[in-house]
Amino acid sequence: MARMSITWYTWLEQKRPIKVSGGMLENLARVLRLDPIERKQLFRLALCQPVVDSTSQREMVSPRFQRMIDHNAGMPAFVMGRRWDVLAWNQAARAFFFDFEQVPTDQRNMVWLIFTNPALRSLLVDWPTRGQDTLARFRADYGRHVGDSYFVELVERLKAVSPEFAEWWPRHDIRPMAEGSRPYNHPLTGRIVVDTMTFSVADNPQLRVICFLPVAEANSIKKMQKVVSAFGKGARPKPAH
Repeated sequence: MARMSITWYTWLEQKRPIKVSGGMLENLARVLRLDPIERKQLFRLALCQPVVDSTSQREMVSPRFQRMIDHNAGMPAFVMGRRWDVLAWNQAARAFFFDFEQVPTDQRNMVWLIFTNPALRSLLVDWPTRGQDTLARFRADYGRHVGDSYFVELVERLKAVSPEFAEWWPRHDIRPMAEGSRPYNHPLTGRIVVDTMTFSVADNPQLRVICFLPVAEANSIKKMQKVVSAFGKGARPKPAH
């Protein structure tokens, strides 16, 4: 159906040094009924596109941008880099998740924290599903930076310390970043439901702002206000060790 021999397809899967045309990949994507993000991943892997230059633009959050997320006092928000490092956050994020300022720099990465930090794991309702979902979104970014030594090192570290990561990583699931409604189980207030949205920074698209807007369900807006207020009065969540 894809007009490709079994031998040729086998060589493609084995990553033999063969040349594959865009038209052949289109046929394969059509026959396998790949969705748009799976199709992009197929082209990236098969065509071996050049690795993105990881030094082309510094990952830095400007003071203006920091003031913007700080201004949203009742909505947790943080900024992630291309490797999912957490680069900036507001006080609401410190109150809702944990105090990012107390996290060692080499651990201030959302994938690392989700798979290694017990406090964050207990915050996520249905952690196994959320963990696999996070991993699939991270892999989509990983595919865009094939060969980046930081990505490779992070994956190897995670496979060594997290049995779940080691089990799920070989599945090669991928998903795009997408908005959605997600529940959390906060130790101070119980269930809080937030709408999660991701925005790219126009002058540095590899930087993303992740916002967590509390909704009316489960009295989440007032609960979030309570969490942020308690943090401001000195009730600190446990640091992420």
